Amino acid sequence: MMNRIQSFLRLFDGTPDRLARRMRLFHFEDMKNQFKATITTDKSWGGKSEASFNLEERDGRTLGIFQGIISKEGNAEAHKLGFAALTLEQKSGEFMNCDEYTTLVLRAKPDNCKYAVTLRNANFLAPEIVYQGFFKASNCKEISSLILNFDCFLPTRAAHLVEHEHILDVPRFSGISLTICDRKYEGPFHIEIESIFVTNEPPDQASKPFPISEFEPDYFHKDDAEGRIKQS
Repeated sequence: MMNRIQSFLRLFDGTPDRLARRMRLFHFEDMKNQFKATITTDKSWGGKSEASFNLEERDGRTLGIFQGIISKEGNAEAHKLGFAALTLEQKSGEFMNCDEYTTLVLRAKPDNCKYAVTLRNANFLAPEIVYQGFFKASNCKEISSLILNFDCFLPTRAAHLVEHEHILDVPRFSGISLTICDRKYEGPFHIEIESIFVTNEPPDQASKPFPISEFEPDYFHKDDAEGRIKQS
């Protein structure tokens, strides 16, 4: 319904009626000018995980390299250890309006770890709620398209699943985070990101998200893990 309304409004605002095949959200040629990147680890809670984000020129392209070491050591509760996240936001603070698109695509070369992609909710009625989608691309030897349909993202608050999706707004978000989401994993991680965009025509040669049922139940709190995760 929203797609049809937006198409109708374009008839009157002077913009072309034809929707662009894709809309790029992040690419790193102009990262310093338009976007900001923030690294968060469990060191904030007494952990020892390490992470970094750097730009690297390679074969005429600028890649964003998110890498580090996940550690389970530290002076904190177990569920707060083993955490590292990269958050990308627009410096302008504007929301990313993707209402007319159905799919988020990461052009990236990940390792074999399981990752969560988190969309920061832009709805003022639920500012603490985020959406999470998940992917794992085993034996990825080059930059590939990793696709996540918006309707596969799960709404969460503080690692609890949220049932009231009607107050949320998945195509409008204020930032994207990338996090290691395997609670049992300990060791190095490395993912190279070329760009992130939204589209209604996902690439044919793409890695689709793996079933949520493959997650360790303790990724979410135990009172949420039974039922909804296994039914997905």
